[in-house]
Parts: sequence; structure tokens; C-alpha cells
Amino acid sequence: MEWAKIEFALSSFTVQTTSDNNRALSLYKKLGYKETLREPLIRVGTKEGYEWVHAPKDYKRDIMRFNVHMEFKNG
Repeated sequence: MEWAKIEFALSSFTVQTTSDNNRALSLYKKLGYKETLREPLIRVGTKEGYEWVHAPKDYKRDIMRFNVHMEFKNG
């Protein structure tokens, strides 16, 4: 991150992972990332199996998985 900060003058870095990816969440938190957003996901069947997509705003069932946005700010 230090290289990118210097080379590209970046003021922040963002990552996304799912709420059930505990290893990634722990690593990002250790590196100083802060959670900025959680988007609910639902599982939808496809021809190949299934995929996780954003839940509609009027979705009434329990949400079991989220897309987690995290940000690291320099300084």
C-alpha cells in the first residue's frame, strides 16, 4: 500500500468481501481498514448452480450473507 500511496498519490484504498469470509475480514481489520457499508445478498439459482446477488429493497426474508465494503484512509 505504501508503494501505491507514493506512486499514485492515493488517499484511500477500498476492498470488498462477503460477511462469511472471516479470514479476509480479520486481515483487513488488522491492516486498518474500516467497514463502510454492508449490502444484503440473496442466493439465486442458475443453470450452473447458484450465485449471490444484491437483495431487492422490499425483500422480506432473513438475510444470511452480506457484501462488506471496507476502506483504508491514508494519514
